[in-house]
Formats: sequence, structure tokens, C-alpha cells
Amino acid sequence: MTTSAGSTPSPPLAAAVVRAFATAPPGGYQHPVLAAASALAAEHRMRAQVHRLLVIPDADAHAMTAEIRAEQRGNAASAVLIDRFDRWAAVELPERDWREPR
Repeated sequence: MTTSAGSTPSPPLAAAVVRAFATAPPGGYQHPVLAAASALAAEHRMRAQVHRLLVIPDADAHAMTAEIRAEQRGNAASAVLIDRFDRWAAVELPERDWREPR
């Protein structure tokens, strides 16, 4: 596949994906890749919020521990979502070396 400029498209940056999935349609996304991307974007937003809370100088140690645990759960959830992308791609996309331009 090529773009209108004739070049091979590259995957979007993470920030672009997060912005693209800031909201979901009523009932959520039906396509498995869109559903996983939306969930991954939500995990990213949650992780960003945790990072903002962790830099508060006088934050309560118990609250910080809870935030760190939430971040760890978010990391695990993100890994599961990325695995969904990988499994979908393995089934749905034809074999090819994605490092080679078309």
C-alpha cells in the first residue's frame, strides 16, 4: 500500500493513536483492532495521569504505592492489548517482511 505521495506509510506515533481514540462511538468499536487500539489509548491516558500524580512532592506514601500498583496493572493490560494486535495481524495479514518497502 502506498500513500497519495507514493511512499509506503509507516505506523502512526503513539500520541496520534491516543488522540484518535479520545472518544468511542456508542457501543464501542466492533473491529478487534479498533477496540484494542481504543483500550490501549485509554490505558495510556491512565498511565499519564499516574505519572502526573507520582511527581507531586508531598504526596502520601500510601497513595503513591497505590498509584504505582495501578501503573503496573496498566502495563500488564497494555501488554495484553498489544498481544491482541499481534495475534490479529498474524491471522489477518499476509506473510511479508514489513521491514522491506513495497
